Amino acid sequence: MSTTTKIETSTQQEVEMILGHVFLNGAHMSVHAFAIDGLLIDTGSETLLEDFKKWFVKQKISKVVLTHNHEDHTAGAAWLQENLHKDIYIHEDSVEICRGYEQTPLYRQAIWGIRHPFEATALPKHFKSDHYQWETIATPGHTKDHLSFYCKDLKILFTGDLFVTPSPKVILDTENVHDTINSLKRVLTYDFEKMFCCHAGYIANGREMIMKKIMFLENIKSQCNKLSDAGENIARITEELFPKRYPIEQVSQHQWGSQHIVSSLLKDQATLV
Repeated sequence: MSTTTKIETSTQQEVEMILGHVFLNGAHMSVHAFAIDGLLIDTGSETLLEDFKKWFVKQKISKVVLTHNHEDHTAGAAWLQENLHKDIYIHEDSVEICRGYEQTPLYRQAIWGIRHPFEATALPKHFKSDHYQWETIATPGHTKDHLSFYCKDLKILFTGDLFVTPSPKVILDTENVHDTINSLKRVLTYDFEKMFCCHAGYIANGREMIMKKIMFLENIKSQCNKLSDAGENIARITEELFPKRYPIEQVSQHQWGSQHIVSSLLKDQATLV
């Protein structure tokens, strides 16, 4: 499997943004990193690192915070630590994980590469960039260790992989949709409109889009429960609610899939209330 990449950079609301695209066998994945006021939020993937490095050295980075431990968000951390001597912060549960290599399926290695080990420190509830105050928000769902970051001074929100799209059609088989819904509701308790998503980028009407995703997922949840109560199994419910198939399902050997939305809603329990 061979990949091709493309890089874009832009600036929004004091935030410097880099977007890396990866193309593999008909599947297209992309990821952002953000720099604001000396703070770097996420570090991209190994397959994008050569281009991201050039961008990193242009930023005045004081510290690095990571939304979660997936390799498309953390693969630049080791280089930043070894070459630019930056402190790296992540959820406390992922500090030990980051000391070793991440074991990922071959398709993820083809798309994103691997994440080399690095030393991280557990993120506190509150922290500072060069001039601004920030709050760390626990937002599990996509992963158990997922965090979002709220800048109190600018009233902007960085959501990692919490949002991505208002109407998700595929998710990873490890995601907990109940937690995602509760995490989306949690961030709505903060005063913001502008939002930065690691895949969708800058979203001016962030609050509205978060509400749309909650409505979409709660509607899917209601339909799943109704069809399950009527005796339909997960495969049949998936066919009814998500009839379209996506390239990433085949590429990932179904680690990504619509059926995981249905399965999570019917089988998982919420851990965030």
